[in-house]
Amino acid sequence: MHALRPVAVAAAVARSGLAVLAGSARVEPAVRGHGRRSGEVRGSAVPLHSTRSGAIQAFDARGIVAVATKHDLTCVFRCTVGDFVPVGGVVMDVYGSPSSRVLRRLRGKVALGHERTIDQDPAFAVRIIVDIALRALSPAVNDPTTATQMINHLGDLLAGVGSRERSEHGTSVDADGHLRLAVRTRSWDDYLDLGVSEIQQYGRGSPQTCRRLRAMLEDLDDVVLPAHRPAVRRHLEALDETVRLSFGDGEAQRFALLQDRQGVGGPSRAPEAIHRPDGA
Repeated sequence: MHALRPVAVAAAVARSGLAVLAGSARVEPAVRGHGRRSGEVRGSAVPLHSTRSGAIQAFDARGIVAVATKHDLTCVFRCTVGDFVPVGGVVMDVYGSPSSRVLRRLRGKVALGHERTIDQDPAFAVRIIVDIALRALSPAVNDPTTATQMINHLGDLLAGVGSRERSEHGTSVDADGHLRLAVRTRSWDDYLDLGVSEIQQYGRGSPQTCRRLRAMLEDLDDVVLPAHRPAVRRHLEALDETVRLSFGDGEAQRFALLQDRQGVGGPSRAPEAIHRPDGA
């Protein structure tokens, strides 16, 4: 029964997302490039159309690079892992002179399914946790405690994302430096917006949610890379504005502006026996 509780689901999903991030080759396999990098794209673009609909669950980057290198092609994804592609939608542009047989081979390197998976898409782990929090915050459920439990594991997952360098594009070149694959990847801002913006919106009337969200953002400001901190601080400023608009002036606003890792009920002051050194 415990395994069916929302917090247990969130913990399992966060662990899966962190495992994917730790195994970086599974997140963006073979798209980091090596040797001399070239942005040169040869030939005209031939669109690779999908023959069926579905969410992109994964792609075989190493396999695509091998095919592209053999046939002197450059593959540029229009979609990314997690995107839904309709029948006839363009998955990638293939530059060069690919035969129909080669296009079929490239199409077979992209896995489509009914729903996203976490295997190459840690953003889906964030999406699952956020969705559970939003259901808890809905007027029909009105369970901010569950929402704060989701923020616990969401913060853990976002810390794993924010402590790593991220690029908006992943590329791979062959041994001679020719560009063979380019795919758009998510930035830190993308992950942070996904993790925070909707919870802030739907939890704006809950002091418990606002306080826990502030504590998560302040923790992230301490642990993410320095280049990622401005985005965290923008969300803290947006949270300040949300609280002011939602709670007006007075004690209710002051209460909602505090940070609390338990939402409501955490310790509000440091032990009196602890003193800061003079001049600290």
